Amino acid sequence: MLQDPIYGQWSMFDRDAEEAEATAIWAGMNLAIHHNLKPVILESDNTVVVAAVNSPTPSVSATWHVYRNISLLRDVLPGCIISKIGRKGNGVAHDLAFLAKRSGDSNIWLKPIPRFISDLCNQDSVRGSVINE
Repeated sequence: MLQDPIYGQWSMFDRDAEEAEATAIWAGMNLAIHHNLKPVILESDNTVVVAAVNSPTPSVSATWHVYRNISLLRDVLPGCIISKIGRKGNGVAHDLAFLAKRSGDSNIWLKPIPRFISDLCNQDSVRGSVINE
């Protein structure tokens, strides 16, 4: 069952997948700072992005500026975890990305979150428990 608090965002811009994913992590970190949310755990299915944000070596990719900003925010969010999760383990992210792409909208929910989001999270939780068995 879905437990409070849940914070969500979807956003779609004309970016490549790496920049869009890194920007989403940066936006999540900013949201956490702005609303004093702790602990902060951000998940991504993009291996390249997760490796880059967790690397002590500065990135030389075209998205270096986003990685630099993430690095600066990590100083403000000690203990922030950015981890890799498989696509099958986070269907909600893909459902929301599809919705953002289709609608062209960017949204943030703090509380209450829309019913369809909590339904997606509950479905994802059930899918995840089946996958992990």
